[in-house]
Amino acid sequence: MKKLRLGIIGTGIIARAHMAGILEARQSELAAVCDIKPEQAERFLNHFGLNGVKVYQNYEDMLTPGTVDAVIVSTPTVSHAEIAIQAAKAGIHVLCEKTMAMNAAEARKMADQVKGKKLVHTIGFAFRYIPAVEYIKDLIEAGKFGKIRHFRGRFYANRLAPADHVMEWRHRMREAGSGVIGDLASHTFDMFHYLARGQMGDIVKLAAHGDIIIPERVNENGEREKVTTDETLLVWMKTANQGEVTLESSRYSPFEFEFHITGSKASLKYCNYKYDTVEYLEYEREGLYAQNNAQEYSPIPVPERYYPNHIKDRFIRQYLAFEQAILGQGTVKTDFETGYDNQVFMDLIQKSYQEEKTISI
Repeated sequence: MKKLRLGIIGTGIIARAHMAGILEARQSELAAVCDIKPEQAERFLNHFGLNGVKVYQNYEDMLTPGTVDAVIVSTPTVSHAEIAIQAAKAGIHVLCEKTMAMNAAEARKMADQVKGKKLVHTIGFAFRYIPAVEYIKDLIEAGKFGKIRHFRGRFYANRLAPADHVMEWRHRMREAGSGVIGDLASHTFDMFHYLARGQMGDIVKLAAHGDIIIPERVNENGEREKVTTDETLLVWMKTANQGEVTLESSRYSPFEFEFHITGSKASLKYCNYKYDTVEYLEYEREGLYAQNNAQEYSPIPVPERYYPNHIKDRFIRQYLAFEQAILGQGTVKTDFETGYDNQVFMDLIQKSYQEEKTISI
């Protein structure tokens, strides 16, 4: 069987994570990579011991008929829309990293470009592919939590925390569109969207506060440059069904992805450091969580049925879903409409933070 020819545009940190899925796949092969810095693309290929892969400096040269069947877009956010739209026009399937675009207007153009076309298009919300998250979704749909009252999401990532870390594109508004809003909060909002929005209803009001902790950094030229993207964020949201959502993001705490769900029948906690375990607390009745104040969560291992082929890694599972969808043998968990919806709210969060006001929707 002829293998799917895959291309990667942008060979930085996130591209290496995607390679885990590509290397695991049996019906795909990496045919081409593209980077504005060819030497970085070569280092990327050498890291994985890959030979015979074409290297491009201009993505338009890659997106020509007969070169690739599908592409992963892992460039700075500023170029997502132009690349994804060009790929769709060329009839190429697209996995685009989040944040989908610089703003909702760009994201809308991307979604409109794929509408009505027989193309697989998906956004890199890889946390949806964690086995525990799939298990939690099934528990919610089975009614185990009753009416969901609260969703709390927290995402910390400290790679950029040191004051002497060299300025990169994620620190520049003109290249990233936002900081932790798009980089981190987009994931926790997506978890709310995926798991709880159906019960809690749409967001009707929100307020956000963010900050820049280190106002200047040394750039790649050795010059001091102003940081223009948010580095910490706190968001409060009200839903149509009187639920509350809070999201917290920071570049200054150790890496952690966590969320809490509080319902009328039970509560749940999940943290990426307990990857295969869900912490669960069932009530005697709403408001009476346990007798004798023993409000203890019980660890519940994720059932084995959520690990087909014993694969746990979210990036591998995400890529395999992308591959199978292209082959007509499965579906992806997100698409460009999902990404557009997420971007609408990232824009509103940024507006609330920048203008220091509560927004009614």
